[in-house]
Amino acid sequence: MTTQPEGSAGKKGRLRSQDSMSREALEEVLKQTAALNPLTANGDQASLEALLAVARRYPGVEFQCEPVLVELVRAALGVQAGGGFQSEEQFGLIVKRVANELFANPETHARLNSLWQHLNAAT
Repeated sequence: MTTQPEGSAGKKGRLRSQDSMSREALEEVLKQTAALNPLTANGDQASLEALLAVARRYPGVEFQCEPVLVELVRAALGVQAGGGFQSEEQFGLIVKRVANELFANPETHARLNSLWQHLNAAT
């Protein structure tokens, strides 16, 4: 029997045993983040301000996973979760994982690229 090295994710998308987030929770976070469109949503001023703050920190930067999408996800999840993570390290790992999955998906990539362009135009 062959075992994978410790820390290996195995099949793409499968969580490692040390990951503190279930696949279902990750999928829910991905759906909520991908659906976030504060420029057209009514009443979510906190999310809009958090995302605009990212655009102000990175004016004119082309849409890319790091730092742009990572920081957008951090801002969006920070507002949504309200500090509900066990540690900053855990939060950072979740943010990077969500950003990588969103960036790799062509549909969400295009939507978030468009969101980034709108955020830049609004600053």
